[in-house]
Amino acid sequence: MKTLRLFVLFSILFLFVGGCKKYPDGPVLSLRTRKHRLCENWKRVKEYENGTDITPQVMPIIYSESRNIFTDGSFSYNLVTNNGTVSYSGSWSFSTDQTIVFFSYYAGATPVNDAFLILRLKEGDLWMQNTAVTGDVYQYHFAPN
Repeated sequence: MKTLRLFVLFSILFLFVGGCKKYPDGPVLSLRTRKHRLCENWKRVKEYENGTDITPQVMPIIYSESRNIFTDGSFSYNLVTNNGTVSYSGSWSFSTDQTIVFFSYYAGATPVNDAFLILRLKEGDLWMQNTAVTGDVYQYHFAPN
């Protein structure tokens, strides 16, 4: 009987853990909700363009960057480079299946809606990807600021 209970327990655990992986690069299981893992003050640590690491070209011109994502559905972004400062704020939301995060804001008077595919959303580790209007695919790796 004890063996049967252990078998049932491990079977349920296996099914539960197997169904928790939402993103290609993990995590398999987390005790924090996706929303709470996403809501953080993030900084970019790596950037890829069409699979090529362009971090060495991009990072030297960035003096500071913060992407604050809040649990109330709002966010703020601030980027200071050698060309000046870019700041905006707006709202964010998940797609129905929580694999895409949408950021909506205004660039001047123009409404902008960016969509990022979430590749990894772990505690202190966020990878997102989006496709530019040119067709170029950008992947961003973030760490807490």
